Amino acid sequence: MEKDTNNDGRTDQVAHFDHKNRLIKLEIDSNADGIMDRFQYYSDEVISKIETDRNHDQKVDTRDLFENGKRIRHERADEDTGRLELIILFDSEERPLEMQRDTTSDSRFDTLYYFQEGKLVRSTKDANGDGKANVWQTYKDDTPLERRTDDNGDGKIDSIVLYDDEGLPKRSLHDLDGDGFM
Repeated sequence: MEKDTNNDGRTDQVAHFDHKNRLIKLEIDSNADGIMDRFQYYSDEVISKIETDRNHDQKVDTRDLFENGKRIRHERADEDTGRLELIILFDSEERPLEMQRDTTSDSRFDTLYYFQEGKLVRSTKDANGDGKANVWQTYKDDTPLERRTDDNGDGKIDSIVLYDDEGLPKRSLHDLDGDGFM
């Protein structure tokens, strides 16, 4: 079934139904350019997946997956390369639980964020591309609390930065001679 919801004379929604006349897919033209850019999929008339073309190049670059009508996963691809650059997993209340990011466009998730009750509590980063985390950061109320870094990859902490209540650096400690002590 086709609809023109904004009355501009062009179809901007197309609904697809199964043999029992239940909605299984809804295509939407969100910017009135005549090209569908949002695709919603349903299972037993409950949303199961949404795919979106954010930059309107006719390629899907975000995908949200749902269970029992609640979002459990969000994926975002780079608009230019199409490579996955972000994954967010959600808890049962649709709050972020874990986020994985490829910040270097090398197709590896180098930065991980962990949440409790939707608030950021810690993160890790592989800053040198060796496949192992070498930056560890903790947070309180989404604000930086402490950052530990292994700058030379020897498995020992080389620097610690402590943050104040506003998330600004207040103190830093450094192992200048590489003996493992600050």
